[in-house]
Amino acid sequence: ENRSRLLMRYLQSGYQRDYGWEAISHDIEGEFIDGGAFQSDRIDVTYGNWTITIDLIDRGSALNAPTYTRLRAQFISQDAFWFKVYRNGSYGAGLFQRGKKIQIGDHVFNQEFTNWSNDASRLTAFMDNQDLRRLTEGHRSIELNKSKPKIGDLDINFRLFNRLWTELRRSDTRQLTLLDYGAVSDPREMTGLVELFKVALDQLDKTLVGVERQLT
Repeated sequence: ENRSRLLMRYLQSGYQRDYGWEAISHDIEGEFIDGGAFQSDRIDVTYGNWTITIDLIDRGSALNAPTYTRLRAQFISQDAFWFKVYRNGSYGAGLFQRGKKIQIGDHVFNQEFTNWSNDASRLTAFMDNQDLRRLTEGHRSIELNKSKPKIGDLDINFRLFNRLWTELRRSDTRQLTLLDYGAVSDPREMTGLVELFKVALDQLDKTLVGVERQLT
């Protein structure tokens, strides 16, 4: 979350930071990292060569901006294919979109979700997975996208700053992101999100061209 808003919430009585993620990390075979007063707690999950990072972010600049649970995995690839798939009605999901809307061939899915991409055939191929669509449909407010990461997406400390800043500036740094509305505290819901993200990563491996390596 934004650090100034986190501090304000931390100082406000009744603000609860403990969502049970330390216990949940054991359920999903991940490592829990306490964010302290100024950063979101997070869970790192290893899946093959991928590192999946789970944390919280706010969308918007207001103190009461909605909070989302975020799963993300960064990697290096020269493949410029990007997309965003989100449930209709999700907050801010459809603002300032480039590219074009895509119909993926599943009529029911197209009624519930909006699909944006710069490559219709590639997105159709990516979503051509029944488990991926089924798991996506199982969440009330969800967004899945692949794009370039922002500076706030990198876990920067002073020792690693130069290396991470170099990675960010690379034109071929990419990130797969999954957003679910609210701070997820239910172990079954978190397990479902991780399962969905793993299926999405498997599909990404089949769809992308020239993935050099995953970032950790």
